[in-house]
Amino acid sequence: MTDETRREMARMLGEIRSGKYAQAWMGENAAGRPWFESQRREGRDQLLEQVGAKLRSMIPFLDAVTVTPEGEVKPAAAPAPVAVAR
Repeated sequence: MTDETRREMARMLGEIRSGKYAQAWMGENAAGRPWFESQRREGRDQLLEQVGAKLRSMIPFLDAVTVTPEGEVKPAAAPAPVAVAR
């Protein structure tokens, strides 16, 4: 772990202990969570999330879902069956 990472973690812990983080989060919620929702949208666009969604849809015992860009949760589309050579 780098010194910069340690300093950042210490700063964040200080904000939690002082209550500054909680105050900021309450303000974020009161304003309709603009930062949080933008982070959530950006996360959905990550390649890792796209690949994960595809893999989850291929697992038959999971009730996989897809989250639209607007945040709506829908059942995942079933993937096309895989042909097996005999």
